[in-house]
Amino acid sequence: HLMNDVAQSTKGASELDAYFAKQDTLFDSAAYRLYFTSNHDENSWNGSEFERMGKNHQAAFVLSATVRNSMPLLYSGQEASFKRRLPFFEKDSIDWNGPSLAEFYRSIFDLRHTNDVLWNGGFGARQTRLVTTGGNSVYAFSRSRGNKSVLVITNFADTAAVVSYSALAQPGAYTDWFSKAPTPLAVAGTIAVPANGYRVLVK
Repeated sequence: HLMNDVAQSTKGASELDAYFAKQDTLFDSAAYRLYFTSNHDENSWNGSEFERMGKNHQAAFVLSATVRNSMPLLYSGQEASFKRRLPFFEKDSIDWNGPSLAEFYRSIFDLRHTNDVLWNGGFGARQTRLVTTGGNSVYAFSRSRGNKSVLVITNFADTAAVVSYSALAQPGAYTDWFSKAPTPLAVAGTIAVPANGYRVLVK
C-alpha cells in the first residue's frame, strides 16, 4: 500500500525510511519479506500495477526486488503487460500477447541471483540510504560489501532528474546494469535518472 502511494505521489519516497526502520524493530535480520507490485488480491480488488502505479510500475518493482531481505514476487501476466483485473472467484485467462516485459524482469532476477550483495539475511549486504537531491520523489540506497556494491536510484516523478549525491561509501568503476554502460562514480557527484525511472549501477 505504501508503494502504491509513493507511485501515485500521494506520499513521498522518504516515508520508505520509516517503513524499513519499523521492519527492523519487528523482525530480525534473517526474516525475508515477500515484496511485489502485483498479486491476485491486488489485481482483483485494487487493479493491476498499471492501474495502481501507472508509469512508475517498473521503478516500483526495481525497488521491491533490490531492498534488503526482499523475496520479490512476479505475478502471472506481469511479463506480458497484463492490464485487466481478473475476477477473484471465477476462472479467467490471461492474454499473453501484450507488450513483453520479460527481458526487464529477467534482468532484475539475474542481478539478484548473480550478485551476492542483494541476497537475503546474513547472506546479503546491509542497505544504506544515499543522501540525494531531487525532492521527495527520489529514493536511493546502496548495498555494499568488500569491493562489491549495487547502487539503486528510483525517480517516481513525471520529470527527469539530475540527482546530486554525497558520501558514497564505495566510489569507483560502476556499470549500468540495464544499458551495460560504464559509469564511474566519485564520492560525491550527480546521476541522471529518467522520469518514472530508475538506475541500477553495479560495481
